[in-house]
Amino acid sequence: MYAIKVYPKKPKTIKEIPYTSNLNKQFYLMRDLNDCVVHIYTDKQAAQHIADQLQEQSKSSLITITSDIPAPALSKGLMKLGIKQISPSTMKLGIGTPE
Repeated sequence: MYAIKVYPKKPKTIKEIPYTSNLNKQFYLMRDLNDCVVHIYTDKQAAQHIADQLQEQSKSSLITITSDIPAPALSKGLMKLGIKQISPSTMKLGIGTPE
């Protein structure tokens, strides 16, 4: 499972991210504006495609994908997708990918 991680202020170099604890705390996961549920993707390429499109639109932010999703956010995101349990067959369905 993947989510889109947004750093509102782009660091000078990408190598700064893991080492700058202050910057590492200043991010958010992309959420739906209507119900505030984190967007969850089961397909890494689909998540990367969306992140790349968003990065092109926002040059001042750093937008990446992550599999480090807090359990409550993951649970709500999967409920929104209609997935009650995570299984290998569910992951193959590509649920949560753009059409």
